[in-house]
Amino acid sequence: MSKQVRVSAFSVLLAILLLASCASEPQPLSGPSPDETVEASPSLEESPAPPASEETALLSPDQPVPPEPSHAVYLPPVTLPVSIYGFMLSYTSRFVYEGRVYVISSWRGSFYNDDESLKQLIGEWLGTLDGNMEDWPAEFTGNAIGDLYSVKGYRNDFRLCVYVEYADEDGTNRYSLAFYEHLNDIGLTAGADLYGDRLHLRERWSALKYQTLSNRKGEAEGLSSAVYHDLGISDVVISAFIDTLYAAPFEFYKAPGKESSEEEVIAYEAFIRERERMESAYLIFYMNDGMDFYLQFYEDGLVQYRCPEMGLNEDITGGYGMLFVRMSGESFDTVNNVCFY
Repeated sequence: MSKQVRVSAFSVLLAILLLASCASEPQPLSGPSPDETVEASPSLEESPAPPASEETALLSPDQPVPPEPSHAVYLPPVTLPVSIYGFMLSYTSRFVYEGRVYVISSWRGSFYNDDESLKQLIGEWLGTLDGNMEDWPAEFTGNAIGDLYSVKGYRNDFRLCVYVEYADEDGTNRYSLAFYEHLNDIGLTAGADLYGDRLHLRERWSALKYQTLSNRKGEAEGLSSAVYHDLGISDVVISAFIDTLYAAPFEFYKAPGKESSEEEVIAYEAFIRERERMESAYLIFYMNDGMDFYLQFYEDGLVQYRCPEMGLNEDITGGYGMLFVRMSGESFDTVNNVCFY
């Protein structure tokens, strides 16, 4: 389904970027000159090793640090994708920066026929990623390749971007701009912790549309059935919906681990099957800075944060569970009625 198409696109673009990186050294879009880059870039030898407790947390997702009492849920830390005989079983791109693991959320650029307006979001140059996974979780390790930048208007501990310029077969200059998010090894309580403090949804949304789940699958399969619908509701109702989203409590359904009982495994699998059977829709928020994101919206009030690079059964938290807020109220009912009736 959608994961197959996403992996295919990822594989093609990753191959292009690997060839580009072999052909020439990546140049920062702004900041230090090429001669200064080596000196400015933190080397793995110069970077201090993370404290033993932090490294242990990164490498032991089955034993997460307990959440602070003020947090409703705790999102476990992310590790490297699982591999067997050198073949990656997960293609989800990720890297380490300042001890935090960032997971890809959106891949934009020439490959997706984007114009260059998104480049205005590129902020301060932070270093270079070379795809090194052998020294994980040292600084700048991971399976991402390119120059690492901050993203203007967003917290560095939430969103960063990776920029690469390359030439296609006919010599035309192209670019890739991948956005990564850190939503693991943290505590969250209410929707405002994500949609307000990190995404600034209330101030930056410019439009809202929706798809049914069947249409979302059609989009992933490249079919014409993928249609984005206007909700036909006022900005006042949308603003009330956002207010409800901000106040909604988080719920995290942790995927079973090695320590899980048979009952816990059965309960989680039953929850997943229930989600798959239930009517759902995708709400697409378009932001005034050119970004966008999805909310998978279920009839029973559970709403999941989704990103364009995530497959239908994946989660931005890194695959260790599924993160939702639980919504109710008049504005929720209004949107629910538009999507499903």
